[in-house]
Amino acid sequence: MNATSLILALVALGLALLALVFLLPRRNLLPRAPEPRPGVPGMRPPHLPSGTFLDAGHTWLRIAPDGSLRIGVDAFLAEALGRVERVHLPAPGRWVGRGEALLELELGGRRLRLFSPVEGEVQRVNEALEEQPGRLTDDPYGNGWALTIWSRNHKAAIRPLKIGPVAVSFLRRELEHLLDFLPRTEGRAASPLLADGGLPRRGVLAELGERGWPLFQQEFLDPVVRRASPP
Repeated sequence: MNATSLILALVALGLALLALVFLLPRRNLLPRAPEPRPGVPGMRPPHLPSGTFLDAGHTWLRIAPDGSLRIGVDAFLAEALGRVERVHLPAPGRWVGRGEALLELELGGRRLRLFSPVEGEVQRVNEALEEQPGRLTDDPYGNGWALTIWSRNHKAAIRPLKIGPVAVSFLRRELEHLLDFLPRTEGRAASPLLADGGLPRRGVLAELGERGWPLFQQEFLDPVVRRASPP
């Protein structure tokens, strides 16, 4: 083979190799980068719809068109829980006073008690929560409402509650309270409970240890502690 033939053969071989590179799927030639694992999002900033009253025990109240008082859990508690496994609702017809136990939320075999923001008679309960308890936290101000109460005096019922910017400011302080609470209850284990940006992870309560769960109940939900807290 003379020099010219050798050069032509090498050129042909090079062209064949280039064609092979472009025709074969690239995934067969290059290592595939690992797919990113989705992280647990942080809690969303606290919010409260217009016309909604807020109790310090993290229940909300709205006056329905028929005059009843619709009640549910606020967005702060919904985000901290992430998803509940069961909602224990009171029986219609039961009379409750303000600050009395009203419903229980169950997650991982542990329960949180919520207390009534008003005095009155339980009128209706959201039966959909029996089959779909996740509604309570997925849509806390909408389809996740828990029950309605009939009160004899609406003006007296809403007087102790917060509304508007005052209520939103309270929720923001509660988020700061939670950021302080996590290291105190979980120690070094508190760091993984935070999402990117330093906010608590959504559903952080499900990750608390045995010590953290009852302390959250005491510091954020129980009426005696809340009466001593700043307005």
